[in-house]
Amino acid sequence: MSKKTTLTLSDKIKLVELKQHENLSVKELMVKFKCGKTQVYEAIKNKDKLMEQWLATSITVLDAVNWISLSCNSLKNECVQNCFRKAGFLIDGSDVNPNENALTEIQDIFAALDFDQEQFLHIDDQLETQQTHDSAISMVENESEKDEDNDENQYEEPENMVKDYKTAICYLEELQKCSLTVSNSELLDFISRAKECVERDALQNKKQKSITDFFQKI
Repeated sequence: MSKKTTLTLSDKIKLVELKQHENLSVKELMVKFKCGKTQVYEAIKNKDKLMEQWLATSITVLDAVNWISLSCNSLKNECVQNCFRKAGFLIDGSDVNPNENALTEIQDIFAALDFDQEQFLHIDDQLETQQTHDSAISMVENESEKDEDNDENQYEEPENMVKDYKTAICYLEELQKCSLTVSNSELLDFISRAKECVERDALQNKKQKSITDFFQKI
């Protein structure tokens, strides 16, 4: 006597399909699947539950998405319109083709604006979607001109710090000290001669004071 096989879920699904499509008898199914008649009867009796279990374990999320997509694609416009009509959103006789209605509205707008439809279709043909060579050069030149204008606006005439002979001589003396510090005899000689010229010019332009300048005016 051969050993009986315990049917798996996949075996039970195949058994149910053979019963439905080929109408095999219980005895034939027992021989084919090498199982007892109790398993055959239980599989046929519980075929709906077996199918639910099979679908729950064999179908992926991708399968479900594909089924939804197929259902949506197979849906006809008339079906959607009938649903809206049954819900009361469309009045009988007013459910014209929406595409034709939209086209009519657009044509009315063009007519009211006195605007050429062909011109509207090509209104952005000349629009630059990227910088051309000429536009890039123009942009660089404009930026350069802006920079030059900013430099001119930012330039300020330096304030004259030396306003009299006394201040000039003080600065020259500081330069003499600097020349000695860096041991530059040529620079020291040049600054010394400049200092002599300033002192000479200061003496020449100095006004002669009188004795009355030393007394306060009453």
